[in-house]
Amino acid sequence: KSRDKSMFRLVEKKIFCQCFILRMAFSGHPVKGTSETPSQVFKPNERPSLKLYNSLTRQKEEFTPLSGKQILWYSCGPTVYDASHMGHARSYISFDIIRRVMSHYFGYDVLFVMNVTDLDDKIIRRARQNHLLEAYTNKDRSLDEVIVNCKEALHLYEEKLATESDVDKVTMLKKIVIKAKQQLIKLLISLMFQRLT
Repeated sequence: KSRDKSMFRLVEKKIFCQCFILRMAFSGHPVKGTSETPSQVFKPNERPSLKLYNSLTRQKEEFTPLSGKQILWYSCGPTVYDASHMGHARSYISFDIIRRVMSHYFGYDVLFVMNVTDLDDKIIRRARQNHLLEAYTNKDRSLDEVIVNCKEALHLYEEKLATESDVDKVTMLKKIVIKAKQQLIKLLISLMFQRLT
């Protein structure tokens, strides 16, 4: 555990240092060893060239915009049908850092656009699920009926699990099935005690 903690502190310090260096570079502070800011270090014709990995040719190639120094960049954004998570934050931060490096270090004029999908099949499906769950929980039901419904739902999940080939989905479905079975057992025990009294 102490080794894990020390490793975590080391990674934490490294991330802090990288963020601090980036912040200093983009806030107009002088570059180390000079009195100039990053935008003053290179003359326009002396700026370093940006090289990107081309997965088609499998080699690094010089990036050449279609129109001079102007870059039009579109990025697919989040589909907001559930709570936000760290993956969302990571993508925003990553793209913003790349955009800043391209603008401030390489001198490109970047127009960055990211969409937010607020209406699609996932959102409609989630709204329908929430509506059906609310309608189900608002109706008075006997414990026997709830147990029958739980068994039916559990059976559907087990059928889906049997046909699923994606390893990540299988893991997720197994966890759902295990939790559902645990809750079903609690309901059955509760029903037994209710009948005994």
